[in-house]
Amino acid sequence: MTGLRILVVDDDPDLCRVACWTLEGMATCEVAHDLQSAARLLDASAFDLVLIDVTLRGESGLALLDQVRYRWPDTAATVISGSDDLDVAQEALARGALAYLVKPFRVNDLRIHVATVCATHRRMHASGACPPRAGIVAEIESMFASDTEVVCAVVEFRQLPLVGRAGTATSHELGDRLEQSARMLEGLDFVGVLGPASFVLAGPCELGATRADAPDLVRMAIDATARVPAGLGHLAPGFVVGVSVRSDDAETLLTEAEASARAALEHHVPALRFTSELEDAACDELELSSDLAAAIAGRDLRVAYQPQYLSGSLRVIGIEALARWHHATRGDVCPSVFVPIAERHGLIAPLGGHVLREACRAAANLTPDPARGPRISVNVSVAQLRDAAFTDTVLGALTEARLPAARLCLEVTESLVLEDTELLRAHFRRLSEYGIRWSLDDFGTGFSTFESLAEFPWSELKVDSTLTAQFERRSGREILRSIVAMAGRLDLDVVAEGVESTRQFEALRAIGFDAVQGYLMARPMPLERLREELAAPVARDLRTRFATAT
Repeated sequence: MTGLRILVVDDDPDLCRVACWTLEGMATCEVAHDLQSAARLLDASAFDLVLIDVTLRGESGLALLDQVRYRWPDTAATVISGSDDLDVAQEALARGALAYLVKPFRVNDLRIHVATVCATHRRMHASGACPPRAGIVAEIESMFASDTEVVCAVVEFRQLPLVGRAGTATSHELGDRLEQSARMLEGLDFVGVLGPASFVLAGPCELGATRADAPDLVRMAIDATARVPAGLGHLAPGFVVGVSVRSDDAETLLTEAEASARAALEHHVPALRFTSELEDAACDELELSSDLAAAIAGRDLRVAYQPQYLSGSLRVIGIEALARWHHATRGDVCPSVFVPIAERHGLIAPLGGHVLREACRAAANLTPDPARGPRISVNVSVAQLRDAAFTDTVLGALTEARLPAARLCLEVTESLVLEDTELLRAHFRRLSEYGIRWSLDDFGTGFSTFESLAEFPWSELKVDSTLTAQFERRSGREILRSIVAMAGRLDLDVVAEGVESTRQFEALRAIGFDAVQGYLMARPMPLERLREELAAPVARDLRTRFATAT
């Protein structure tokens, strides 16, 4: 096979040169050393294959896979890595890669690999075999006819069962069992699994009939999901269903059903049909996700910093780094809006990587001696922990900033217990060995608190503001005392979030909280203001705040 166009995406110039030399005569190669350059080249020209390194200057190459899958579906993708990690390989394949190639590879091996993957990709497109979403869209498209409408139902988990552990279902078994359940739904066929948390049902109906019967279809879908076979883990899965109906355009139909399912999740209802309001929301989210991707690529996101104070001395002990986005036309976009969008659209890894690097640089320059000063806390998404290169990404950010590992704290929510894999445990283990702290964020809001406390090497508990707000109730105070006592026995620091009044502060300090964080002491602020905060006479400044706080 000759005349191919290959894009090599790797931050190692030597590997890029070797790859281009190896493929000389069978392919024309171009090179990109980061995700942004790769995206520009893919936009500008057509490629047969993109070779993507797992780790690119602190960013995950897997993020580019999502873009290739949806923006450049005619381009095949292979992930290359120096690790033979099975979890990473499986994730790469699930996200659209056709192969996972381990470095170092021999010259002839690479040539054979490129020829094989390109030929396979062409056969897949010729036969209609496509990546999961594209295949689902193609199958729905085939259901349209001149006298029919098509109903599409997206079924989403409210909560995920634990998978991948001894005695529980694997993700493949889960998909098989969901398909068994879906086939119980009369009139709709199982089309495919969109992801680890959703699957798709669809079927043609006569014009007009579907719209009238849509409520019945929703109820039928809910009844079908209720009959999912047992044995999916020690959590019983719960579902919501999003339904839409169209007489044309399978991609739009699927997107509408997805938006309906997501709205059902957000509004805590079992099912929703697509409406004009949801259409506006879906279009708005797609626009926001595109703008967010551009903002991340252009490094236009800001990082704000909120100090944490020792409750006894009122000295700053830590600083939490928080992403902030000022949109050119919308103004400030709330993190509760853009962070979930980043997670849904495969942008959370580059977003998290950007905040991590900025936070490490800021912390290293806050004090004359980088080894001394308050620790910096950075929020980490479970999606980032699925990346085999996450440990290297963190260590790379520390090295680049020349920040000692002991000054970094990574905050993770309790949802990580649903992702309890050997890869995740390896990240915890390796980074803990370097002296990096792990904080269990939003403690007390999840269902898996005590299991995760026993299973992972935590250094700190951050008690959620919904609990610390209960300080005036006797039952609330007793719960808070129990948490502090438990943390003490486990040798964990404990931080109270959401402190907004002097009475709350005094009560939490009396209960025994080591540190406090909240608007009473300081709101998130830019780096320049943080420098002033650290240089100010802290105790006197805080007394002034306390005197004026409600």
